[in-house]
Amino acid sequence: MTKAEARKGGGAKTSRSETVTVRLDPRLRYLAEVAAAVQRRTLSSYIESAVEASLSSVYLDHEHDVTVASSAKLLWFINEPARLARLNKLYPHLLDVAQQRLVRAAKEASILIGAALRRPGASEEDHAEEEAEALRPYWDYLKLASEDDTPMAEILSTVAAMKKEFETGGAVTLERIEKRMAELDAKHKKDMAWLEAKKQEVQAGAGA
Repeated sequence: MTKAEARKGGGAKTSRSETVTVRLDPRLRYLAEVAAAVQRRTLSSYIESAVEASLSSVYLDHEHDVTVASSAKLLWFINEPARLARLNKLYPHLLDVAQQRLVRAAKEASILIGAALRRPGASEEDHAEEEAEALRPYWDYLKLASEDDTPMAEILSTVAAMKKEFETGGAVTLERIEKRMAELDAKHKKDMAWLEAKKQEVQAGAGA
């Protein structure tokens, strides 16, 4: 058993449910409540089981009879960076534009921080999780930057600065990451305010 398999086995035992807000038509909600009552379940438990059952009827590859359910072990990683990398490798057409930008940013950042090279003897799954773990301190920033369509040069400059700070400032902690994110967010807001002011100046000049 590889280290990745061992970690996956342990993770399954400690998995936690996530809260998702779902809008249901009143009729559908009522009928779901009836079905849940028949099975002596809560509505949320019934919906969760229905979603899980539906995964067997959603095909990723009709030609080879591959469903989401049959690919669950292949697609699921505890770390989000590893999940995205695997989805991009197998089914890149499923990624939206922001995810495509995030994949590119993650690849470039991985090279920059020295996480892209596979450790000798490491399996593909081990490497994916090790690379994802290395990217974890930068991940929230990479996601925000990708959603904002931040230029790649700026992303890599920020990642380089974060890497230097992590290396010279001791251990990477949640407090330090949140502090750095707050600083970047404040800078982003300041830059946007400046751009908005300039935009208004240009518009005022054009209307004069």
